[in-house]
Amino acid sequence: MAQHLGRRIFVVLPFLGAAVAFVVLRPVRLGLDLSGGAQVVLEAKDREPPGSALARASEGGADDQRPGAVARRPKGDASE
Repeated sequence: MAQHLGRRIFVVLPFLGAAVAFVVLRPVRLGLDLSGGAQVVLEAKDREPPGSALARASEGGADDQRPGAVARRPKGDASE
């Protein structure tokens, strides 16, 4: 049993030493909340160009220019 304990110590000790060295030698990096800083987040709104089909459609016109759109004719139009 004593030989198993020696093997365990031999395996665990280097990992323990590496963990201690990592904690001691690595500088502590504080986040924005602890360092007193601020972060600015910019947001952009998507907008269609003024001449695009979607912009014209949202203005109420150009329904017949969209692909697959059905042209609306007033009732009584005998052009068929």
